[in-house]
Amino acid sequence: MNSIIFDILISVCYLYYGYKFYKNPPEFGSTQGIATKYTKANTEAWVYGHKFAGIYCLVCGVVCVILTAIQYLVFKDKVPLAYMIPTYALEVIMLTLLIPATNLNVKKKFGNK
Repeated sequence: MNSIIFDILISVCYLYYGYKFYKNPPEFGSTQGIATKYTKANTEAWVYGHKFAGIYCLVCGVVCVILTAIQYLVFKDKVPLAYMIPTYALEVIMLTLLIPATNLNVKKKFGNK
């Protein structure tokens, strides 16, 4: 049961920040948000980077919701470790790739400005 609660919490965080970044990016230069070399270049890059990060987080949140639903429907309260480890590994990988993916996407659109 604890793993399902943890997965729901991760899903909610992804969906919340995805929506927040997509709909209302933080102010340019704020300490909140995704501050990379390319997103800090100008206001347009900052907003574009946060919109991309928002979509990325929303997709990750949906993936986490699907994994959690499968986990709950198939295993109920007794989730085997063989399922939990790959699920958590995927969630960590998705989070780890957030900043590099955002940085690459902004660099691709705006170049080395």
